[in-house]
Amino acid sequence: MPGRAGLLRGGTGLLLLLTLLLGARWQWYARAHQQLDVGGPLDDGYLLDFYASEERGDGSGLTYRWSQPTSEIRLWAPTPGSQIILTLQMLAPPQPDGPQRVALAVAGEPLVEVPVTEAPRRYAFLLTAPEPLVEGDIPVTLEASRLAVAGDPRSLGVALAHITVEAVRGPPLPALLREFWAVPFLPVGLLLLSVGVLWLRLRFWLAGVVPAGVLAGLALAGRWLPDARLLLAAYLVVAVLLMVAALGLQALLRRARPLWPANDQRAWRWLVGIFLVALATTFVPTVQSDGTGYYAYLRSFTIDGDLQFGNEYRDAPFRHSPDPDKRRDTATGHQANPFAVGPAIAWGPLYGVAHLLVLGGQALGVPWEVDGYARPYVVLSMFTSALSGLVTLLVCYQICRRWVGPPVALPAVVTLFLGSNLLYYAMREGSFAHALSTAVTSLYLLAWLRLEERPTVGRWALLGAASGAMILMYWLSALLLLLPLLTFGRLLVAALRGPVHARREQMIRLVTGGALAAGLLLLVFSPQLLTWKVLYGTWVTVPQGTDYIEPRRLRLMDFLFSHLRGVLPWSPAFFFGMLGLPLLWGRNRRLTISLALAFLAYFLYNASHWQWYAGGAFGPRRITLLAPWFAIGLALLFDRLRHWRAGLPVVLAALMIGWMTMLTIRYRLFLIPHDPGLIRKMPELSFYFSLEALPLWALPGWADRSFVVVQLQQLFRPGGIDPLAVLLPVMALATWGVVAFAHYLARMRR
Repeated sequence: MPGRAGLLRGGTGLLLLLTLLLGARWQWYARAHQQLDVGGPLDDGYLLDFYASEERGDGSGLTYRWSQPTSEIRLWAPTPGSQIILTLQMLAPPQPDGPQRVALAVAGEPLVEVPVTEAPRRYAFLLTAPEPLVEGDIPVTLEASRLAVAGDPRSLGVALAHITVEAVRGPPLPALLREFWAVPFLPVGLLLLSVGVLWLRLRFWLAGVVPAGVLAGLALAGRWLPDARLLLAAYLVVAVLLMVAALGLQALLRRARPLWPANDQRAWRWLVGIFLVALATTFVPTVQSDGTGYYAYLRSFTIDGDLQFGNEYRDAPFRHSPDPDKRRDTATGHQANPFAVGPAIAWGPLYGVAHLLVLGGQALGVPWEVDGYARPYVVLSMFTSALSGLVTLLVCYQICRRWVGPPVALPAVVTLFLGSNLLYYAMREGSFAHALSTAVTSLYLLAWLRLEERPTVGRWALLGAASGAMILMYWLSALLLLLPLLTFGRLLVAALRGPVHARREQMIRLVTGGALAAGLLLLVFSPQLLTWKVLYGTWVTVPQGTDYIEPRRLRLMDFLFSHLRGVLPWSPAFFFGMLGLPLLWGRNRRLTISLALAFLAYFLYNASHWQWYAGGAFGPRRITLLAPWFAIGLALLFDRLRHWRAGLPVVLAALMIGWMTMLTIRYRLFLIPHDPGLIRKMPELSFYFSLEALPLWALPGWADRSFVVVQLQQLFRPGGIDPLAVLLPVMALATWGVVAFAHYLARMRR
């Protein structure tokens, strides 16, 4: 047996060594034999200062992009010192003084000037690959005079249709060894993958077989996507780095016992700490688009003392007001506001604190206007939405703890927050209702679960209040009221089938609890009813109309998978949480059926909306309030994976969080269009495999605009402290209040 084990280890080592050498050879080949179909779906990120893709109108199907008079191509850098042939396929219409001339420079060094004809021609240049100016990149600059094209106002240089790089000869041994520290570091990634396999405690021989299989898969994928071979390798390396980092963090926490979330108290500290880090690095208080409609309630009522929104829609210093069709005049002489009043009520307390600070600031000479628009009003109102993210974390943790322990519940809810669009709507788009509605829906589901565990009149009352708050924040969440209806029906049937001597008492308790819940629901929801009465002259209305639902056209596949706004690409934590929900069946079938019915009612309703992608939004925003359902699914899925291999949940979590971080940065930098029409036109391959899909270069600037970071920087700069710094203690106190409230909920008797 020892001899057999030694032979197995030796064979695994040799296989891994061979895989690393083949990986170096493959990476060298991919860098030395590049091709790029310009105007195709995979050219984003390679071309700077080029116009959009066009197709030649002669039936050839040739795609190209027009350069500006000065433009640049960024290619993966071949091995420095190697002889390569750079080929560019170009075309340009003839000019009065002869053919268009283009001067090329490589890495800042002039190469040649060539005439470009109207017919597409390939121009090949022999050169020595230089040292890259930027790590991994070799820039090729195109300089041309401005073309005179009738009827085209653009500044055009030359049309570029295809690019290839070909090495003259194969790699010497030093060039292969250099690939170990050359971008995209494929050999190092394969080595770390082997380490990750061992860390996951899989069979030893898999440490050689898995990297070899992955390399073979990469080579096959490279044949399918030759324009993206090196990008696929970069994806692999980044994924492996995330895997190893997650496993390393888990191992470190296991050894540092005081940090391991072995109990609820430690898990809560982690949740609060993660929230504070997210707040410090991502919180940007803004009001825009639909948010101006939500905010108009608060500003108009407190500053103008009415619900006339004409001046708010016209004069608010925010980007984008609601669409004109949402601002039409109503029968009562008001301008319509089709948004819920709940978010304005939730923002009210900290908005009131901001009002006092503005008044105090004026007394001290701070130039803040008492107009509802000054920065303290906006910052503290949007901070309320940010705090709702903390509420979601803490409450979803309590929900998940019913089925899993703290070491599983913690990564599940953290992944839910960071691996979906929840973080974005809590920190970047707080003026929308989605972060607030998610927090309140989490409280609602917690109240319902406690009612299911022990149905008392008091718990019916809490559920009624939570139900009213939920639909006050977002009317569509009324579909989730199916849960208490199912509970009431179940308890009613149980009472009628129970012993005769206990039937009267059970019925009285049930009817009293149900009536109290319904009364509290109406009471909490009454501000919306009163608002509708003032604006529209009726207590109940549907301001948006009812013609946007098409039940016969269920867009389920698009809703789940489309790159336009699908659940999987835009919120992977939601998708995997949905996959994990059926695992509840083995724990509690009654709860599974009730949760599934309410989930399907809301989910399918949104999938049947003609605008299922929710307009200009970040991801599937209308289903964020289903987050507690997804949290349960993630927790159960992570628990099942943990029983197979302890490291799998954190690996999956790291991959989802990493993808969402890159996606959010792309969206913030407009590397992904915000307009849904433009995203629809965007090739799906470009969404997933564009060079811009991994904007790692933007990570250092991720926190540049964060309110907290900016204010902390101001404290250490000469020239005085920004008056807005006074908001930091208020934010800290409000955060403490939310944590204290969540502790109170956790200590309530189950």
